[in-house]
Amino acid sequence: MKKCFLLLVATISTNLAYSWEYLGAKTTQIGTGKDLEIASDGTIYVADVNPGVSVSVKKFNGISWETLPNVVESSEIGNSSVDLELRGSDIYVAYSEFKNSAFSITVKKYEANKWVQVSTSLKMPIGGVTNYDLLIDSNGVCYLLGAAGPSSTAAKIHKIVNKEWSPITVSNINLFLFDRSCYIDANNDIFIPSAIVKFANGAIAYDITVHKLSGTTFSTIGNTVTTTNGGTYNRLRVLKDGTMKLITSASAASTFYTLESGIWKVNIIEPNIVASVNADIDENGTWYMANAAQLSIEGNATPLYEATTNRNQILSDIKIYDGYIYAIVSDGVIKQPVPNATGLESDYSENDSQNIYPNPTSDKLYINNSSDSYSIYNSLGVKVEKGIISGKSINVSQLDNGVYHLELSNNGVNQRIKFIKQ
Repeated sequence: MKKCFLLLVATISTNLAYSWEYLGAKTTQIGTGKDLEIASDGTIYVADVNPGVSVSVKKFNGISWETLPNVVESSEIGNSSVDLELRGSDIYVAYSEFKNSAFSITVKKYEANKWVQVSTSLKMPIGGVTNYDLLIDSNGVCYLLGAAGPSSTAAKIHKIVNKEWSPITVSNINLFLFDRSCYIDANNDIFIPSAIVKFANGAIAYDITVHKLSGTTFSTIGNTVTTTNGGTYNRLRVLKDGTMKLITSASAASTFYTLESGIWKVNIIEPNIVASVNADIDENGTWYMANAAQLSIEGNATPLYEATTNRNQILSDIKIYDGYIYAIVSDGVIKQPVPNATGLESDYSENDSQNIYPNPTSDKLYINNSSDSYSIYNSLGVKVEKGIISGKSINVSQLDNGVYHLELSNNGVNQRIKFIKQ
């Protein structure tokens, strides 16, 4: 197994500008990985679609992958969008089917080692399940946005009330959304970037507008932006200080905006970064974008990752978490430290990780080397504990469950190792 692992690392690293770590194959199917989410404890979840067979979810606890029971087994499952969402310790999956001459979207929640349907299935118009976004608020209420296809350009907005889908009426607003493009904040306000295609001066252009749904009140955030550079793919993110960032991307270029004094200001236009299938942003406000061929960083012409074969193409999702970039490739998940991250930047190698055990742990960490003192940092880089090592062990039972960095010190030489408290 170890020889196979090393071979995969070498293969993936051939044309990389940075060093990537391969986390192992999450699926035996090629080209089915659809959505990647990371829980607050660092557990990685990946949702896969095997067309005509099943929708499934796997999780990676920092050591190995575990397959959860199939979300659904159905001959009506197509190679279309699936949306995986986490809310606290709860896991939700939305998936689409075509049966009885109609499209429908179903949402399920993982409870007691099985998937439970949270409501009736939502029927959509023909062509109506290409792009949609599942959002879960802090009360566990599910919202489904979008699901508008070629036959219906007006996106639908629904939420679950008493296990039934209830539509939210939006008057005189035409929304065309894209999967995983929306955002819900701590106040349960939903922010929705929409794109309307039009013709301007004989060419195709897009009107990009960001909307806010607060309860049942719908409003517009900033001005409408008309662009020929983007519009096919839109992503909205909000930084911790409330700053809103928007990326629009199409076959011509990608355009990056920041909301300043109610106006969307262009930061940069990247002509060499096109058709992003997904994007995420780091804590400094820098965008990372991915299409099948490469993963790029805003303002840098050198890709962070370039695919060399169909087995290591980026599929459909990337995430920034705890100072690392994660990406789904065709045969697994890869990660690397975010360049110039302000949080914890040091990675841990296979050899370093052998200096502590067990990992994950619920009680004590045992130390294999001759370190004399230690510090423990949480996933945000905040020091939560320090002390002197006694008896080659450290008691971590008092820590909340999650991912931590252990810094071991020996005569002024420091070593950092990631561990999981569970």
